[in-house]
Amino acid sequence: MITLRRGKKTRQDFDQVIGEALQQAERGNVEEAIRLIKDAWHLSNRYGLGFRQIEADFIKNVAYQRGLATALDSARYWASEGDVPTAMKYVNAVNHYASVVGAKPSDEVLAAIAREAYSKGAEKKLEWASRHIQDGLPIQALQYIAMARQYASRAGLDINDRVQQLIREVQPVGAQTYLKLAREDAEKGYLRGVEISLKRARKFAQMSGVDINPQIQEIEKVAYAHQAANFMGVAQSYTNGGFNNRARIWMSIAQQSASRGGTTIDNVVK
Repeated sequence: MITLRRGKKTRQDFDQVIGEALQQAERGNVEEAIRLIKDAWHLSNRYGLGFRQIEADFIKNVAYQRGLATALDSARYWASEGDVPTAMKYVNAVNHYASVVGAKPSDEVLAAIAREAYSKGAEKKLEWASRHIQDGLPIQALQYIAMARQYASRAGLDINDRVQQLIREVQPVGAQTYLKLAREDAEKGYLRGVEISLKRARKFAQMSGVDINPQIQEIEKVAYAHQAANFMGVAQSYTNGGFNNRARIWMSIAQQSASRGGTTIDNVVK
């Protein structure tokens, strides 16, 4: 009695798996259909349910045929959206599925999809570059410009004039953005942050031919003064703890920072 119930249950499970596999195949969900076919083989081999290769091949063929059509539609859609990675993922799926069923779309069709993806992708990257310039994010803007160039090259587009215009726009924004970041770090006495931001500010200033040396010198003075104040705080903490020799070392270090900023410890701590 128990064996009979178990047998009925496995046959019902098996039939349900076959039905789900066929359903997924008809929807063009190739990977899911293949997974369910494997489950069907497992149940069939375990319980002797007689699943045959011709049945598995039929479901696979339906899956790849429908999957091919679905992938082609998806490739066209994402190409129209300018989403290059997703569009090309589906183009690759089309090629794979077509290699199984032997019914590949023409090379012209796939090439047209790729061109549209790269063309509209280039337009989107240019838009995002402009948006990031407006938002004061020059590094990200340059990254999008580089991607736009790459996509345009693949699509056979000439976007050089627009790229040059964006570069002219990003140069002063970049210099001012990193001068601002340097000032913020200078107020904290964070020299490493100041150095990184000023290096980037110089690069953008050189690109645009703008002299920012006066701003750089002022920021460096502020940075060293605040660093000296921070070091004096360390020295004071050692003094309070009775570590006078260590306090003397940190006072000397603070004096060095103050000197590099063109001032003295007395001016820093007053």
